[in-house]
Amino acid sequence: MDRDTFLRTAIPFEAALVPVAALLAWILGVSLRDGLQEPAHGIAWGIGATIPPLIALVVVRALPWAPLRRVGEFLNGVLGPALAACSLAELALVSLLAGLGEELLFRGALQPVLGLPVASVLFALAHFITPTYALLTGVMGLYLGWLATASGTLWTPIVTHALYDFVAFLVVIRDVRRQRTQDPQAD
Repeated sequence: MDRDTFLRTAIPFEAALVPVAALLAWILGVSLRDGLQEPAHGIAWGIGATIPPLIALVVVRALPWAPLRRVGEFLNGVLGPALAACSLAELALVSLLAGLGEELLFRGALQPVLGLPVASVLFALAHFITPTYALLTGVMGLYLGWLATASGTLWTPIVTHALYDFVAFLVVIRDVRRQRTQDPQAD
């Protein structure tokens, strides 16, 4: 996938989740506005709450388990070149839109009605690249859902999700650049 395709796909898709979440919340009788109170509190929580999943990212990447390696190879091979061609601002925009759209949908609209486990399973299914990636994403969904409940605001999982995605993008870019340096003919 190239940069333009990635951006033309990711930005509208993630942005479209915001009105989808709002419509679904309205249909289900859920108030997204209630979950968006206390932004400063939620943003502060969200920044701090990004640390555990980033530690998990480091640990998971270090494990010598073949399914985990395949996830990394897929992300580096398919998304890596596109991400490496993006500016930091573009990566930040995609990350922010993903955090906002996905959290409004899964934690804001669905979790209050379906509960944390079901919303997390749906989150995992929406990110199904491989079974291992879906499992990891489901665990992240549980964590983000817990953050929404524990902090009392959707800002916490929104910020955590966005920051995590941004750093994960940078990790993939680092891997791709490292691979290019080691094997300049790989492109």
